[in-house]
Amino acid sequence: MTTNPPCDGREDFYRVLNNDGWHCFASDGELGVFITDVTAVSPGNNRGQVMTTGGEWSPVRGPGGTFRFNLPVTVFRIRILGR
Repeated sequence: MTTNPPCDGREDFYRVLNNDGWHCFASDGELGVFITDVTAVSPGNNRGQVMTTGGEWSPVRGPGGTFRFNLPVTVFRIRILGR
């Protein structure tokens, strides 16, 4: 089950960036969220995707890299698929 632990500077978590900073997620599974003004995701050492505005799933990303959205989006679900 996916959880929402504090980031504490860790970059191995699946992370979502908005105006408030990074929001971190860990463990395989899905979690419903409501995070507005998201500009990027960083999968850390995971593979995963986010459900954004309009109910669309992003492409599966990771592991590694930071992926930026062209315009800020709202994220409704996080899906972590493992490594």
